Amino acid sequence: MIKTIIRFLLFEAILFIDGLILTFFEKKTLVSYQFFVVDTKKQPSEEQQILVNYLNKCRKQVYKEGKNDKTRTKKEGA
Repeated sequence: MIKTIIRFLLFEAILFIDGLILTFFEKKTLVSYQFFVVDTKKQPSEEQQILVNYLNKCRKQVYKEGKNDKTRTKKEGA
């Protein structure tokens, strides 16, 4: 029985050290006790994503308008 307790304590110590290594050195976040890991990369919120998409659409629209203006001036000038 003492051998079983010693094995259990060693196993728990190894798991604890492995969790510290994952957290500090590999920049992972532990999700559960089974050591499922996820990158610690922050995901943008839904509002931020909507705003970024809107700004990208506006930029594309402005670029198209500018490009059309240049082609109009070339045709009128020629």
